[in-house]
Amino acid sequence: MKQVAYFSLLFMSVLSHAYGQNQTLISLDSQPGISYSGQTVNINFDYTNQNVFMHCYNISNSSIEIKFRRVIISSTASFLDQFCDNWLCYSCSGSDWTTPASTTLQPGDSSIMKPQLEFTTAGTALIRYYIIDENDNPIDSVDLDINCTLSDNKIENNLKYQISPNPANSEVLISLNGVENFNGISIDVFDMLGKKVSSISQVGPINNLNVSEFKNGMYFISIMKNGSLIKTSKLIKE
Repeated sequence: MKQVAYFSLLFMSVLSHAYGQNQTLISLDSQPGISYSGQTVNINFDYTNQNVFMHCYNISNSSIEIKFRRVIISSTASFLDQFCDNWLCYSCSGSDWTTPASTTLQPGDSSIMKPQLEFTTAGTALIRYYIIDENDNPIDSVDLDINCTLSDNKIENNLKYQISPNPANSEVLISLNGVENFNGISIDVFDMLGKKVSSISQVGPINNLNVSEFKNGMYFISIMKNGSLIKTSKLIKE
């Protein structure tokens, strides 16, 4: 038991030395407060598009300047990807990519950390997302171990939808056609920072969305199937 404890402490010491000492915490938006720093998130889905909603939190006592780095460790699938932080969504390129602009996090603040993936062939991908400091040294990381089967694209291919009016100032009608079974389908609305501001869980052919309390600006309406993104569209609130 003492030997196991010793090697556990040694491993944590090495990890702390490699990534800095308790500066950040990576959390899935679906499981707030649970740390995925240095962990692997397993993702299985059947559709071409997948967004992974995460946040990076500054848990230190001082401000930190960070950027994000995406490294494709291995892949048997073909895909395109973007990465969103507090400022913008960037198109990623190559197997090793870093955000061009840095983000300053004050103690207790957080940044969006959202990969957006579009698979063109089925397969697997192991992708590591680093948090790096101003000198490009790693502070933290999380791995996404992705299995995309593309076994059922019927809903994605057949789904037709209409959002009206757009722009809108009070109520929006979202009509869905080409779907035989609405089980597992939801409609989520996100602001420009990736924060979910509204959701419709009981979806049918005609869906009402009240936007009267929304602030003016751009939003994204995402149609989901069992948590996987099928379609997304922009909505302007004025």
